[in-house]
Amino acid sequence: MRVFRWSFLAPAPILREVQHCWLCALDVPSSAVFSCAPAKDVIDCVFSQEIPVRRTGNLQQDIVENTRVFTHVIESYVRRYPDHWFWLHRRWQAAVGLVRGYCYMLVHSDRSHRIQQILERVIVGALFVYVVCSVISISAMQTAYILALVAWAIRVYLQGDTRQLRLPLLMPFSAFLLASVLATILAVEPFESLIELRNVFEALVFYLIVNQVTTEERATTLVRVLVATTTIMALYGLSQSFTYGINFRVRGTMDSKMTFAGLLMLVDLMAVAQVLFRTHRRQLVWMIPALLLITAALLMTQTRSAWCGLIAGCCVIFGLHKKVLLLAVPLGALVVLLLVPQTIKIRALSIVDQTGHYRPGAPLHVVQWRTHHP
Repeated sequence: MRVFRWSFLAPAPILREVQHCWLCALDVPSSAVFSCAPAKDVIDCVFSQEIPVRRTGNLQQDIVENTRVFTHVIESYVRRYPDHWFWLHRRWQAAVGLVRGYCYMLVHSDRSHRIQQILERVIVGALFVYVVCSVISISAMQTAYILALVAWAIRVYLQGDTRQLRLPLLMPFSAFLLASVLATILAVEPFESLIELRNVFEALVFYLIVNQVTTEERATTLVRVLVATTTIMALYGLSQSFTYGINFRVRGTMDSKMTFAGLLMLVDLMAVAQVLFRTHRRQLVWMIPALLLITAALLMTQTRSAWCGLIAGCCVIFGLHKKVLLLAVPLGALVVLLLVPQTIKIRALSIVDQTGHYRPGAPLHVVQWRTHHP
């Protein structure tokens, strides 16, 4: 149904969604609010008197009459302040504009709102699955964030809000995606390359984080879930060390020990930041043991690059919190070096070894690095 109200400008069609707004207003007192600038640097907020709403029981007639009344109030203030009038919506356009306006207003309907609520739950749920699976299974993690991205894209389309696309970032990513697709098509084994193409969408996780993690509470919850999950996987990694011996490089459920070590390093730094910057006593009760377990599992991966990354990250975090804490980095490294098994100690000393005593190939690597030869 469309109600045409002949205003002093042009016929104004009121679509079904606007009619629904009038219907919702039938049961509450209604008033109009306007802002006007009677002088420079002065803005007055004007409240009209209560607008009488017709309630006869005939819904269609009430919609027509109340639309006329509400529009008359707006018209009266426009006549009073004609230089203030600026209509932002597509109310006065012709048929093509009406169709577009209808598509725009459709997102505010109850059905579209319910769909967006469902999509919001899917996105949030997939985001938590993504966090949990990030230290358990790369394939499950990729499935989770692709599902979240699809749901997010549908929601953006329904909302019509292109600001979430962050166009300055979207354009280079689109170019990279196009180049990746062309490389996949022209590859010697296009079907095998197609499987690896899913990794391209990892960069889009940025959109999920920026648009979904909008409150400190949600960010803190995600970090805690990640730390808790990583602690469980660290315990599993330590059990591998007890099962296969001290020389076994633990890898959790990952195929690569390097991947597992990198994830442990990143979560370890998150736990350090939580301990330093979140001083709630309840949190420290479980965060400190989690930090120790994750660090122990990281040591048992015997991955020197991850150890160096942890030390560098701790220096940055300590410096941001209190610069005096930087003195604790070499002291903590010394204490750990004294407590770890001999296998870990030898591997740690090989980082700075240039004589080849702890690492036979170290002098060659040093020479190559200094002379810039591969």
